[in-house]
Amino acid sequence: MELITQGKVAKSVKKYVEAKVVIEPHRSFHRSWAYNPNDSVEEQSKKEVEYYREWADELKDFFRDHRSQDVNDVYVDVTEINACNQCGEAWEEAYDEDNKEYYCACCGAHIRDGK
Repeated sequence: MELITQGKVAKSVKKYVEAKVVIEPHRSFHRSWAYNPNDSVEEQSKKEVEYYREWADELKDFFRDHRSQDVNDVYVDVTEINACNQCGEAWEEAYDEDNKEYYCACCGAHIRDGK
């Protein structure tokens, strides 16, 4: 097998694949959307999403107008994976039975000291 990254050594590193800011409404908001036991699951979820959209619009107005708004939390939600430091793809080890060594399954770079 010919290595794509000849002479380079691969290791697992953290790679951030997505980051977003999440703003969570105050707990009282969760109870504010109208629950009707006669509504189907689909109708209930549509109502809930509509109320969240309305709340998001109000929050945008708050940022624009500096009005008072109860926000429970603002945080960054980061999705991360273990990735190969050579090719940047998701970390996946492979083992070469003939050479008795581990390598990156994506780019073929040698992994020093196995696992």
